[in-house]
Amino acid sequence: MSKDQAFSKLADQVNEWKSATEILLHYENETVQVPIQYFRFDEKKSAFNAKSGNANQLDVTLREEALQGLVNAIKPKDILLDFDTTRLTDSLLDYSRELAIGLHQVDISQYVIPLETKEKNKLISQTSRTFTKEMNIQSWIEKMGVVEINSEEIISVMELLDIKDKELTPGERIDINFITSLMYETTLKSNFEIIERHISRELPETIEQGFEAILVPNEKDFIFKNPNFASYELKFAIDNNTLTISLYGVPLPHHYKLRTDVKRLKPRIVVQFNQNLHPSAEKRLNQGEDGYLIYVHRDQYTLDDLKVKSMEVSKDYYAPKPKIFERGIFTDEFREEIERKNEEIRKINEQIINSQRNKEDDKEENLNEVEEKQVRGEEEASE
Repeated sequence: MSKDQAFSKLADQVNEWKSATEILLHYENETVQVPIQYFRFDEKKSAFNAKSGNANQLDVTLREEALQGLVNAIKPKDILLDFDTTRLTDSLLDYSRELAIGLHQVDISQYVIPLETKEKNKLISQTSRTFTKEMNIQSWIEKMGVVEINSEEIISVMELLDIKDKELTPGERIDINFITSLMYETTLKSNFEIIERHISRELPETIEQGFEAILVPNEKDFIFKNPNFASYELKFAIDNNTLTISLYGVPLPHHYKLRTDVKRLKPRIVVQFNQNLHPSAEKRLNQGEDGYLIYVHRDQYTLDDLKVKSMEVSKDYYAPKPKIFERGIFTDEFREEIERKNEEIRKINEQIINSQRNKEDDKEENLNEVEEKQVRGEEEASE
């Protein structure tokens, strides 16, 4: 093949790559497309320098200053983060040199230049809760020490506490679940990902509604992941029967606030027949307890306190405990009355649940309308 033929063939391949390739840069929730025209091919030089039988590399350059502009567009503006754009440029050039056709998505967090130590130890989130004197919290947090969570690392609290094959006493279960629940709430105030979490049938008095996370050796774990490029630390402190758990590390591009919406559910009525009671007698066996439906939302804000998005992170259900009575006689009229009352209770609980669903639908619809208006505004501004 002549040099001219090689040049013509290479030019066709480059044009095909340009028309069939898309490169996206990601950071957190932000995305930007790299314009293909930023890549400058010298097909003639590549063709004429090519040697038969060798793995020849295309002569391509990328406008690094333009790439820096794209990075600046999606990186947090209020946090001091430096990116190694030279290394990022080399990585992107590999796609063009190899003429790798298709969609290429690049997470630029892996190109962050490590910050100074003082920037690594910022307080990200913190949770405090008081515990009773009977609880033995100190020994468990001493066992964990400072928990370091490396980039992309998945943490199992069961493994941290080394209780996988341990048979826990009732007191130990209360202590561990108290600590784990605070760890859950603390990590939830960041962008950490919750991989596994469980709740009990009844919400303990020592745990805040919506933030329960229990452990059962070999069965139920609390597992979370650090999705960030940097490592973080969980630190534990006790002061006057108050446990404080703090998350430290590199400042995040957003901060997070948690909201709970608690719905109280009414208990149904259960009546049992007892022939040993007088026909008109009634005996209460169980007072019954209300149930709860607890929604937890995580709101994401910019550092200027502008709300970016809201996400439902959990929906915890604690069933009501029925009111239980015994009666000496069970007439058809009485049975119908109980069925009527239970049907009323069922409808009330159903309305409570549906009203929450409608609220979320309305919020989503309003958010979509706002986004559409923003898009229309941007389009009009560009025109």
